[in-house]
Amino acid sequence: SVVCLDEVDRGLSNNTRKTFISILTNALSRVGISQMFMITHNAAYYRGYDHVGYILFPGADTDVEDDDSIVIERL
Repeated sequence: SVVCLDEVDRGLSNNTRKTFISILTNALSRVGISQMFMITHNAAYYRGYDHVGYILFPGADTDVEDDDSIVIERL
């Protein structure tokens, strides 16, 4: 199973966002879900999490590029 979330973090503060991610990670682990797609425009998700890959579109405000990233040069 794969979970897809779209902008669910929009109204959260940084502290609340960290709590949300912790709860979400624990819940996914308990039900055996190993993949999640999260659409967000918040740069706080671009760093600090293990086993995260990114799809970065033109104009993305981040310097994250690693082996797990896909960078789209143009649309």
